[in-house]
Amino acid sequence: MTNPSILKVENLSKVFRRISLIPDPKKEVRALVEMNFELKKGDSLGIVGESGSGKTTVARIISGLETHTSGKVHLLGKPLSQWLQENPVEFRKSIQYVFQDPIMSLNPRKTIYQTLEKPLKNLTELSGQERKERIEKLMELVNLRPEFVHRYPHEFSGGQCQRIGIARALASEPKILVLDEPVSALDVSIQAQILNLLMDLKEKLALTYVFISHDLSVVEFICDRILVMNRGYVVEEGDCDSVFRNPREDYTRKLIASIPLIQFS
Repeated sequence: MTNPSILKVENLSKVFRRISLIPDPKKEVRALVEMNFELKKGDSLGIVGESGSGKTTVARIISGLETHTSGKVHLLGKPLSQWLQENPVEFRKSIQYVFQDPIMSLNPRKTIYQTLEKPLKNLTELSGQERKERIEKLMELVNLRPEFVHRYPHEFSGGQCQRIGIARALASEPKILVLDEPVSALDVSIQAQILNLLMDLKEKLALTYVFISHDLSVVEFICDRILVMNRGYVVEEGDCDSVFRNPREDYTRKLIASIPLIQFS
């Protein structure tokens, strides 16, 4: 039985134009240039590169947070534009985003309960009691005590805030999680805990990941496949084992050589 494509990107390009009264090609920034990739259900794809390589732009486009200049994005066989025009709620339920800064991504004036309840109110038809039960389950999924829901973000550590961010992303039972540098703001020991949690959740909930990172050691640990980006171009791609053992491009070799000797377990 074949595993159908869950996300497909074809010739995706993005040009940012600086504000000017007269169009000037010199004032255009090509953030993405004809990018292609395909995800099957259960895949874990790492997109890596230095700052400015275009990896976060990809993440924002496929999540519907940013428009693209040209090319196509298909989710479950349907164009992204059609999703956003005809059924934006189902689109938001299907793909969710986990942000880089776990503390800044949470509203300091909202309790954790209010934070987790918002996507349930907006994206589901659950009753108040059903939302309460779902929130308790979400807290258990990310290994936080259910009674913590009445606290505020400032009462939690960075690692705990990221667990809450992951719980919020899981609230609508998405098929795809886009994780944008989800552990880069955390201490190394906490990084390992969050990565292990993500591995467990992927298996338990049959999730598909798009994992954005500049840290190849993290990508090697959690991903099956990798895309290496440089200045908006995909310069190398393949399964992680092949790319790490025998990188074809000099740029990839330099990225691999910069990996700190840290082991995640």
